[in-house]
Amino acid sequence: MNKITLLTYRKDSGPSGGPGGVLHVQKQILGEADSDYSYEYHFMPEEQPAGCRATFFERALQKAGFGPFNAGAIPFAYKIGRNRSNQLFVTHDMGSAVGLALAGANYILAYHQQGSLANEHKSLHGGIKLKNIICFGILEAVAFKGAILTVFPSQGALVEVCNQSNALRKWLIRHGADRAKIINNTITENVAPPDIEQIRFLDPIPKNKLVLLSVGALTEVKGIDRIPALLGSFKQAGLENWVWVCIGTGPLEQRIRNECQSHNISAQCIFITDRIHHASLLKVYARASIYIMLHRLSIFDFATLEAMRAGCALVLSNSSGNTDFDRADNIVFWDGDNTKTARSITSQYKRLGDLNQKTFSSEFSPAVFKERYKRVFNDAFRILSLAGNMK
Repeated sequence: MNKITLLTYRKDSGPSGGPGGVLHVQKQILGEADSDYSYEYHFMPEEQPAGCRATFFERALQKAGFGPFNAGAIPFAYKIGRNRSNQLFVTHDMGSAVGLALAGANYILAYHQQGSLANEHKSLHGGIKLKNIICFGILEAVAFKGAILTVFPSQGALVEVCNQSNALRKWLIRHGADRAKIINNTITENVAPPDIEQIRFLDPIPKNKLVLLSVGALTEVKGIDRIPALLGSFKQAGLENWVWVCIGTGPLEQRIRNECQSHNISAQCIFITDRIHHASLLKVYARASIYIMLHRLSIFDFATLEAMRAGCALVLSNSSGNTDFDRADNIVFWDGDNTKTARSITSQYKRLGDLNQKTFSSEFSPAVFKERYKRVFNDAFRILSLAGNMK
């Protein structure tokens, strides 16, 4: 039986976005073994041993501009991958990919960043230093060059990175577009009990009132600041009996509150800035009828999947990975025309909610996710066998 080792230099913090969240879900779905493969998983250690500090090598990488995660990921993955040339690895972060490349390991690179490393850094931090641009370019060059296959969570994510990363474009020219695989993320059942105290804000909402929901950081990238203007158009479309629940924190909170006030909808808005556990958040999705996110950039949001599974109608911007959710004309896409979007969603939100549940089951379920990854594993072993790289 062939062994596959899956890793990321992120903590196992449960089902969420990013490398750690995807590997957590992958571990739940793939388990320890199946009829074809056995699986081994490595996350960033929960706690470093007492007195343990970053090594000289890690401190040097950080100072050079590689960033703390990458500085730790490179030696982390190198230690796991060395002397294991007869195995296949799947890495969910770029630093670990570089570590595996330096160890001479065979690996699949699952890419979860929003655009190139430099562009993501700029969008998150508002700027970037030259040394970071150089170091991130090196990371991309080494990580992509050594990959057998690459995996992206959406077609939009692949296009976004390809437009920004010279290293990926070179890799695609060398290997061909069929080596870049699209595997949409999925979500698993959460059997933990909800914390009822965290969702008491739902209690005063009358049963006949429509709940509109948005979940995400209050940043430019997430685009929640665009939503109040859209909600202001709902009344013109004949939909007045609603409340908007906005869950998240971030630097744009006051701007969003001001937008609600300027559109005269503040009385219908509930802002939740405290952290809500995943099991409790699922109860909020279940109460909502329409989920709205107008991202400026999105590769493929876990939160949107949660809303789809819960039976919410979806109003999304048509940027990046959001278009991958549309498999059966099941999404209302916002193109900047608030009046048109409001009229479209108010006339069909019940039908779209039912359709989204069916679409989740057929296109984005854990079973579909597992089947797609198994095909990628088969492809990787076939490529390695043909190249004579497997013992």
